[in-house]
Amino acid sequence: MDIWAWVYDEMERLQASGQGRLAQIMENISSYTCDDQHHKVDAIYPEGLALARKQPNKWIEIYLRHWYLQSQVLSRKNVRGMLSESVDLLDFAHQPGNSSCPQSVCTVQDLCCTYSLRDGKGFVQERIAVCQETLARIDASWPCFFCIGSEYVSALSDAGRHEETLLECDRLRTIYFQQNLKEAGSDLVFNQVRALIDLGRYEEAESIARAAENPGLGSGFQRKRQSYIALSLAFQGKYELAIQEMLPLSEVLKAQGHFFNWCELNYLLASHLPERNHPELNQQLNQLCSGLIQNGAIRHSIQIRHWQAELALQRSDLFTVKRCINSIQALIPELYKDLGASEDLADLNARFDQAVAARPVVPIGLDANTSDLELNLFDLEIAFEAQPDQPELGILYGQALEENGFLDEAQAVYQRLLKQNPEHTEVLHELCALLLQDQRFQELDRLLLPMLENDLDRDTRLACFWYLALRQLEVSPQDALAWLEKLLALSPQAKRSLHIAANIEVELGRYESALSRYNQLLELTEEPQEIHWRRMLPATLLGHWDLVRESCAAVGINLDTDSGPIEENWGVIRIQIQEQEETSIIYAAQTGPVTAELISIRPVERKQVYGWQVVFDPQPLNQLDQKDEDGDPCDAEGSPYYLFKSVAIPHQVDYFAFAIDGVFPGDEIWDELVTVLESLGVVVSRRSGDQYVLPHPEDEDVDLPAIYAIVLVPPTVDLMLVHHALKAQLEQVEHPLIWPLLVAELGDAETLALHADIEARYQIE
Repeated sequence: MDIWAWVYDEMERLQASGQGRLAQIMENISSYTCDDQHHKVDAIYPEGLALARKQPNKWIEIYLRHWYLQSQVLSRKNVRGMLSESVDLLDFAHQPGNSSCPQSVCTVQDLCCTYSLRDGKGFVQERIAVCQETLARIDASWPCFFCIGSEYVSALSDAGRHEETLLECDRLRTIYFQQNLKEAGSDLVFNQVRALIDLGRYEEAESIARAAENPGLGSGFQRKRQSYIALSLAFQGKYELAIQEMLPLSEVLKAQGHFFNWCELNYLLASHLPERNHPELNQQLNQLCSGLIQNGAIRHSIQIRHWQAELALQRSDLFTVKRCINSIQALIPELYKDLGASEDLADLNARFDQAVAARPVVPIGLDANTSDLELNLFDLEIAFEAQPDQPELGILYGQALEENGFLDEAQAVYQRLLKQNPEHTEVLHELCALLLQDQRFQELDRLLLPMLENDLDRDTRLACFWYLALRQLEVSPQDALAWLEKLLALSPQAKRSLHIAANIEVELGRYESALSRYNQLLELTEEPQEIHWRRMLPATLLGHWDLVRESCAAVGINLDTDSGPIEENWGVIRIQIQEQEETSIIYAAQTGPVTAELISIRPVERKQVYGWQVVFDPQPLNQLDQKDEDGDPCDAEGSPYYLFKSVAIPHQVDYFAFAIDGVFPGDEIWDELVTVLESLGVVVSRRSGDQYVLPHPEDEDVDLPAIYAIVLVPPTVDLMLVHHALKAQLEQVEHPLIWPLLVAELGDAETLALHADIEARYQIE
């Protein structure tokens, strides 16, 4: 059963009918999900769903809603509001006319996974029942066979039936092999690994995790595989190896599907390696667990809180233990079934009470040791409650809360202090910095905007302007600049504000004003190297080459010429450019300190950027701080080229691109053709290598060397002239070549039919 065939057919139909946007969304939503690019899923889904609901084929809506749930539930572990959506989609997918959609079976997996995340153990019977019913309706020819099978064995594992889980994994694989005569590629392997871990068979778990492969499931599969390798190593007591395999937190944060394993791994490591049981880990556990709670993954959240509390007890952090107890107490009513959760909480409560009774309260005043904040946190709370009118003590307490990831509590402390001391600038800075860092933008607005309506002292007003500017920086640079201008009116020489304002003005295209601010900063700054680099941007875009050269000299750049535009050969770099919703990375020839010309030639169906001149931000987005196999410098992804972000594209060329395809006519004829075409002003790029061959039309056992080249025609060159040049140069060759895109653009139906015949005879794809 090919559940993708209709998808490809539908995408082709949409493209042909001028509805390419919906086709593109259908293509992207699955790949974005598998590659943990969930912010892109969120960006395209509302538009895609609206377009899908206008289509007569309701299968498209089922497909998009299914992949959105895959992103939200399976990858990000977000079940808040998704249980009703899963039930509704299951119902919609099984309505008359919709139930034959292959993805209607996938909606069963969506519902089962939502049950699993909400309360996997509580919903075990429901999950087993719906999976058994669905598996009875499909066979191993369905890709869904393993999706549903995976949910089934996951339910068995949650029921504590681990041996049965392993047997069922083997049974499902055997059925698949018997029907498809090939090994299965799915993430069923991770159910097997988890069952082996739960049975204490850790070496087997590691071996199977290491052997797991499934390129079709993208980078998300690889992250999951790595997390299970690390986890199985930790259970074996191989802690240093586990640390080496552990996913970096930055990778974990790409999808909440990685949160639970990472927390379990770090609980094991910190339990056996006391030096890893520190406030930073506590803050990280808080961050990840808070995300799962927000997304409604209740059973997993309770387990992580227990791990967090256990580690806190080991380091005598009673404050964290109490907060974990409060959190678990609030979560238990959201479970579908208790299954011993209340008993576990009672046990934790008893251990907490014993620890409190055994610990003498140490009074803490303003001379508290800030390097020992975590151990003092429990006592800091008591001290602050006893002295709530002491801002310095409150700030110390709030900072300790932040240090351990208790951001809500820290915010409450700062708000309480600010209410008592409305113009205490240090408290205001602490509160605003917290709200800004945690992206609590609406709360920041509600705090600062009303304050500005009052008669504030200068420092408080400056603080309000500063944080309102930073709050808008990513959302609305124009609004951020407006707040900075208010700040600079009060404090004209505020260097950080001048710097950010100048950067924004470059982004907004206000180059004269940006240049003026950079010039002002040069007068105020003792070490102006960075300012000189920044000044080169507006100076270049305005053509003030004297200033660019002055800044080059200041940062130690030697130029080949003494005046005029800078057009030199500084080697190859990469440029990141933004195209609608897509970010592209293009190779470029660097021509100056902040200028380059794009040199990549794209496939003919893509918009060409060859020859574009760009001005780029001089701060590279990568560092060549690694070594490749030959010992040469490269970045973390293996590229030997620096990557820069495009700031402006002052010159673009709108090329028409087409391909020449067919049997290679020989070096002499080809070189002569290229010379003729290039004399017309077009660009010719051979894209095929020696491995490209075509079958002889009269003997398919004979391979003919072939060529595929892309030709770029600038708007100043007549397309018909190029067409005639091709015909003239190639009319005598034994095996004709084709260039159908150019012919179609010219509307030459007769030649287009001839090219179609050649394409068929030579099996040109």
